[in-house]
Parts: sequence; structure tokens; C-alpha cells
Amino acid sequence: EFEIIASGLNNPNGLSFSPDYQTLYVGSFGGGTVHAIHRDGDTWTTSLFGTVTNDWGGLDGLTVDGCGNVYVTQYVEGFVWRFTEGGTPVKIAELPAFWIPNLHFGTGLGGWVEDRLYVADRDEGRVFEMFVGIPEKPRVFP
Repeated sequence: EFEIIASGLNNPNGLSFSPDYQTLYVGSFGGGTVHAIHRDGDTWTTSLFGTVTNDWGGLDGLTVDGCGNVYVTQYVEGFVWRFTEGGTPVKIAELPAFWIPNLHFGTGLGGWVEDRLYVADRDEGRVFEMFVGIPEKPRVFP
């Protein structure tokens, strides 16, 4: 069974929930935008959360921290962006990588530090560790 909760998005790619799990953030591969799909009971509302104004907006990986900041990777450029609550993007890294398709917070287990972002470099087969000082949102499953 499935339900369509949003349509008309530009190449949706990369998604993560807000800390309260009531909003789903979705990046746009090629559009440079992040949309917020908010749930209120059985109703879903889609809105533009923020935009990266850059030469090429291929947003790829996406995650959310415990404060509700949204992080996205930008294909080709090697940028990592942090969108604050109001949807304002700030470039927090320029990595020496062409294809950074995903990123994730450490869990605190097995040496993966909780307040670090781990960013995958697909071309070189490596992972960057970035200190951000904020852990991932709480997990609602074990």
C-alpha cells in the first residue's frame, strides 16, 4: 500500500524527517531547492523550505540535526549546505570531491562520533568527517 503525499517536485532526491517527525524535507537534484512536506493529522502540505542560488543546483544527500537544521550535499561542486529554520542556506564546506551523494550523522557507536557529519565521496571511495557540534535528531526506533 502507498499514498502520494506530494507531487510536482523537481527531481526529488535525498530526504529526511524533522526532529519531531512531522515534516519530511526533500531535496531537488537539479533545481537547487529543498521542500518541506508537513503532516497535520491526515493532511499533507508542501512548501518551499529554501533554495541554493548557485551555478548548478544538483542537491543530492540530505539529513537533519537535532536542532532542525537541514544539511544537503551539492553534486559537482562538492559543497555541503546547512539550511537554518527559516530556510536560509549557509555553505559550511567545500570538499575536494565531485560526487558526494550522501551524508549521515555518527551514532556514537563503533567510533562514529555523534556531533560529526560523515560525507561519502563516491568518486574516490572515501568518507569525510565534519565537526558540526550538533548531533542528529533523536531516533524513534532502536
